[in-house]
Amino acid sequence: MNRQDRRRQAKEARRTGGAAVSGASPARDALQEARLQQALHLMQEDKIDEAATLLKDAAALAPDDAETLNLAGIAAFRTGDAGAAQRSLQRAVQLSPALADAHVNLGNVHRAADRSSDAEACYRRALALEADNLDALFNLGLLQETSGDFISATESYKASLKLKPKFAEASFNLANVLKALSRLAEAEAAYRDAIRARASFPEAWSNLGTVLHERGDRAGAIEAYDRALVLDGDFAEAHYNRGIALQENGALDEAAAAYRAAIAAATANEDNHTGARLNLAATLREQGDLDAAEAAYRETAAAAPDYPKAAVELASLLMERGDLDGAEAVTADFLARHPGDLSALAFRTILLPQMGRGQEAHDLSDFGRLILPVECPAPPDFDDIGAFNRALAAHVLEHPSLVEAPASHATRNGRHSGELLVAPKGPMAYFEVLVQQAVEAWRETVEADPEHPFLVRRPSRLGLTAWAVVME
Repeated sequence: MNRQDRRRQAKEARRTGGAAVSGASPARDALQEARLQQALHLMQEDKIDEAATLLKDAAALAPDDAETLNLAGIAAFRTGDAGAAQRSLQRAVQLSPALADAHVNLGNVHRAADRSSDAEACYRRALALEADNLDALFNLGLLQETSGDFISATESYKASLKLKPKFAEASFNLANVLKALSRLAEAEAAYRDAIRARASFPEAWSNLGTVLHERGDRAGAIEAYDRALVLDGDFAEAHYNRGIALQENGALDEAAAAYRAAIAAATANEDNHTGARLNLAATLREQGDLDAAEAAYRETAAAAPDYPKAAVELASLLMERGDLDGAEAVTADFLARHPGDLSALAFRTILLPQMGRGQEAHDLSDFGRLILPVECPAPPDFDDIGAFNRALAAHVLEHPSLVEAPASHATRNGRHSGELLVAPKGPMAYFEVLVQQAVEAWRETVEADPEHPFLVRRPSRLGLTAWAVVME
């Protein structure tokens, strides 16, 4: 069984919500009970189409049997008929409001359709009926993780693990959200728990490698990637991550080979893996083989024509080789297709002065025009702005995501935090409001300009992220 098959089975297992027939219903005859047991057996054997047909007939014969409708809904969902699944499961919870599994399965249908609030309501209803419903807890965690509520997701996954300590998927997902929160020591422990719960878990080994790498243990990271590749030699992401660690260790030939392996494995699954292609080009560039690097960058840009980094990296190499006109043409072509792209515009502020077009570069990045200084007042509960700054500093110094010189950031001889705009925010909640107010002031002050590629498309929405650096 390959990695894709394992992922598919795991995904389907989550979607079923663990529903089962709890026993013969008083109103269910022996033949109907046999149909349900046969359908369950077919589902366990991954013969979903046969099970769905059998359950559809069974539901027609017993339209008021909630457990039959529950299973029919699961089977319909797994065959891709979300509408039939929703109808069956809604009827099931109407007939039997206390059937927790049906609420979980209906929640899964809503979650797949991006109806997050409906899905959450179903999971919480199931938990109100059965506080120890493992499937409700785990699927609630999936919903929270997908929506970016990583703090709540950690609690849901931890609650799942209290009910089932050797639950590999819960440990793995817990590790993923802890990693996203930059709580790397906890993430490492959770990945190791996932591996202990399931010895053959290449994704957990590969992700463990990324955490070890981030924590500065490149040798341990490479060993983890190797373990993942022993389990799944066609695991593109493990090849890719291994290449990054080797490249940073200066083993450029091995890194290039790892990136090529990642590209080959990804291509077999109809995936370009732009990251591996870009890193291969960068490795060739680092080795001094600029002809091969340029060819690799051009191939990447052709494979990912809408990815700004591919265009900018190609333009950067052309500038390095003295082909300024070629670099300008690459960025101009990209901007013609993606007007206002900040990466391409930023690169042009570096390129244009070298072409004798300094005024154009100045017009693009005129800080006096684009930046609005704002003096922030002291938030409520603070005597002055100095007291607020001290509270911010104390909050950062105690933050659980603070990591010494993480590999993915430029911070050296210091510590770098993860996302600070997650609960508990502490004084960052006030800071967030101050930034939002400043942005609104900017919107009101800086006028739109049809001649400027950024100001003609002034942002209509604000997305805010915040982190901190603590230098020695």
